[in-house]
Amino acid sequence: WGAGGIYRLPRRKEDLPITESSPIEPASDYLMSKWEEEEAVARFCESNGLGWSSIRPTTVYGPRAVYAGGQMFLDAMRMKKVMVPRNFTFKIPTVHVRDVCRAALFLMQHPETDGEAYNVNGDSQVGTTEFLRMIAEEMGHPFRLLPPIPIWLFKANLNLMAWLGHWRQRIFGGARPRFERDSLRYFGLDFVYANEKLKKAGFAFEYPDFRKGLKETVKWYKQAGWV
Repeated sequence: WGAGGIYRLPRRKEDLPITESSPIEPASDYLMSKWEEEEAVARFCESNGLGWSSIRPTTVYGPRAVYAGGQMFLDAMRMKKVMVPRNFTFKIPTVHVRDVCRAALFLMQHPETDGEAYNVNGDSQVGTTEFLRMIAEEMGHPFRLLPPIPIWLFKANLNLMAWLGHWRQRIFGGARPRFERDSLRYFGLDFVYANEKLKKAGFAFEYPDFRKGLKETVKWYKQAGWV
């Protein structure tokens, strides 16, 4: 169980789409640990005659999610008025939790995929403004596009909030900070992942279109009383 974030940050158009052969360059200790896990599994299995495959999910969302993709959903759904700068069009990679589990089961049942790594990402390429617009529509909340804001300035403010959150937790304890500095390295960048390798192996996504999964996920959060 790897992670789609182990690749080098896509700072140029030439870096997209991200494929399984894109340069590996984890941008955080967590993602470095995910890459080292893949390497450790490969070494162990190859020396012991065992089959193995790696899945590299992107932003996982779906019912019961509370971290990463789940936190992104919950934060957006709890906004009474959804407002976003019109230049926040950078793309968010997404995959439904059911497809992550189904992909793992699929690879387990197909020995011809042994020794390979697979990106697990849906077909939709959803921008941030589009994502927030869809959330607002599902929640029945007002949506408004704001004038463009320099992304570097917005990101600097988030980094300051993250630093203060970590400082406060270190001294006083308490819950995990709302913003994590490592995660903010990804803010403002386009992330487009290729999933052709997994589909060519015979896998079919249950939620290729993010819109279907979004509607069902929002409905679940409402019914469960989380929002």
